[in-house]
Amino acid sequence: AIPGYRFHNWYGFGALDVDAAVAMAKTYAAGTTLGELRQKTYGGDLATPLAIPDNSADGTSSKITVPDNLTIENIGIAVAVDHPNTGELGIELTSPGGTKSILLNIRSGLKSGLHRLEGGRIVPALLSSNAFYGERSQGEWTIRIVDGVPEKAGSLKHFAIAILGY
Repeated sequence: AIPGYRFHNWYGFGALDVDAAVAMAKTYAAGTTLGELRQKTYGGDLATPLAIPDNSADGTSSKITVPDNLTIENIGIAVAVDHPNTGELGIELTSPGGTKSILLNIRSGLKSGLHRLEGGRIVPALLSSNAFYGERSQGEWTIRIVDGVPEKAGSLKHFAIAILGY
């Protein structure tokens, strides 16, 4: 996140300082506008599914290079993972600036659901993060998927990133 913002994967940006917010609102004067809010999407189906090693802290990674330089409001991720028990998986997204956001924890209780079939076509699951608020979008984004439990393996079939920003 941009300087001045600290983000925690469990607590987000934390508690609000209501007194400071009210004091700021009393003297706030609208100045410049942020520009047009846009959504850009990159990535999609992988040409070859990436194997997710069973019970490996290294996991597997896929990268997407984003050419546009938007100021981020929100990041959406679309993933399709073929795995018999998605509760074994953890998913982490890393921005070009090095910020990491855990999108799914290992042993989350999600037994299946990182995609669905609709008319024989894979429809990816959607995940979202506000951890990158205020960062710039341009550069290399990395998703890492880790299998934290032995005996079952899987593969990443689809990875796309949708950036909402201005």
